[in-house]
Amino acid sequence: MTAPALVGVQLAPAEQLRAVLAQLLQALRRWTVWRARSKTVADGTTKIDKVPTARTNDPTTWLTLDQALAEAPPPGAGGIGFILTTRPAWRPAACGRWT
Repeated sequence: MTAPALVGVQLAPAEQLRAVLAQLLQALRRWTVWRARSKTVADGTTKIDKVPTARTNDPTTWLTLDQALAEAPPPGAGGIGFILTTRPAWRPAACGRWT
C-alpha cells in the first residue's frame, strides 16, 4: 500500500515505514480521549488516573483521530490515545478467544 502523500517521494526504507505507518494509524478508527483525574490514595499521596472515554472491547466507542483531537481536553487535563486489542475489531466476540 502506498500512502498518497508519499507518491513520487524517495525515502530510505525506515523513513518509508515510519511515514506509511503514521498515515495508516491516523486513518484507523481506534482513537480515544482520556481525562486526568487526581485522587488521594490510602498513604496520603496523590495519584493521577487516566480515565478513557472509550472501552477497548467496544469498537462503537472508538473515535477517528479528528474526532479525538476535537474532543481532547486542554494540555495538562488529559490527552488522546490509540487502542490496541488482542482481538481484531472484525472478529466478533462470539467466535471465542483470539489466539
